[in-house]
Amino acid sequence: VTFATKGMMDFALNWVLHIRALHLPHMLGAMDDAMVDVCERWAIPVHAVHRDNPEDAHSRQAMSGLMGAGMANLRGSDKGFAGLGVLKTLFIQRLLKDGHDVLISDTDTAWFKDPRPIVYGRDPKYADFRHADLLISTDCIDSTDDESAGNSGCWYTPVQKNTGMMFFKANNHSITFVREWEERLVIYTTCP
Repeated sequence: VTFATKGMMDFALNWVLHIRALHLPHMLGAMDDAMVDVCERWAIPVHAVHRDNPEDAHSRQAMSGLMGAGMANLRGSDKGFAGLGVLKTLFIQRLLKDGHDVLISDTDTAWFKDPRPIVYGRDPKYADFRHADLLISTDCIDSTDDESAGNSGCWYTPVQKNTGMMFFKANNHSITFVREWEERLVIYTTCP
């Protein structure tokens, strides 16, 4: 699964082309009607995430932040981007509750190899992953902080984490994690 507005269309189409070349199951979580139209035109499996749960308070709050930010490029608005995150977490929870393991990646990710042997721990080099409920990558690449003896690494610095890829097994541990992620994003979107 990846998520995109029409403003990210080129990245999303590149993501789909790489996924299709590997013959992997996929779905795009569209965040606006224009992206739904693009997906339908290209026969891309799509779910209109921005239309989910209109009565849910968190969804309404997220959509309010998205509309205030403008849908073209949400990276320019912290609250708008967090609103997008709320919608993503709600959709991920739905998939997990329906019994689906979920692998999400940013639209600027290009898959060159099937990631399932790694995330399920079938590749011997990643055998310990079979015991993980969730796996998360990050762009946390501050080698000075990571190597500092007096520092716990950049995970403990007050910067926004960018998670290019996340894998969740369909179980209560993952659902609880994603629910807490949702709650934290909602708090952030409502802070002045």
